[in-house]
Amino acid sequence: MKKILLNLAALFILISGIAQEEKSKLFNKSDHYGGFGGVEFMLNKDSKLSVVGEGAYLYKNYYIGGFGYGASYDDALSPEDNHLYELSAGQGGFMLGAYSNTSNVFALFAETKFGFGNVQAQRETSANNFEKYDAFLFSFIPKVGISITPIQILQIRLDVGYQVTNNFDLKGIENSAVQGYLVGIGVYFGYF
Repeated sequence: MKKILLNLAALFILISGIAQEEKSKLFNKSDHYGGFGGVEFMLNKDSKLSVVGEGAYLYKNYYIGGFGYGASYDDALSPEDNHLYELSAGQGGFMLGAYSNTSNVFALFAETKFGFGNVQAQRETSANNFEKYDAFLFSFIPKVGISITPIQILQIRLDVGYQVTNNFDLKGIENSAVQGYLVGIGVYFGYF
């Protein structure tokens, strides 16, 4: 799945770069700038919901911005002590993206997020006592999707992505516990 998404993102960026010179409904080079901000409701591979705050500066068909969110995952079994740990992560970072056409109601987009934060595994050992382990988290999240802009100040985006992280070890729990696909729907306000 990861390779498919990465190949789709690369293909989309290549096609949009070639098609920028043609004036079509799907691909059209924009000559304006603006910005947007909003929230995305994102489901991870464990079907846990996260709310992501995002904001970006838009220049022609490209944008650069920042994001931040916290996520929870299914409980993970530690192979070292055979206990279940609640797994969560929090991160923020920057994002780079491109639209196929910013002046049309429907447009394709590709985005890459680079996140930095922390991942934590914890379990309750007794009333109000917790055993906790945490580690540095770096995420690379490529995404592709479609945007719907019914009016110039409102945009709705539907996307799919894949989260890849650095290696870590939390009492034997490894990065495969937080890597995986993401599905999102976002609502953004700004000047598109």
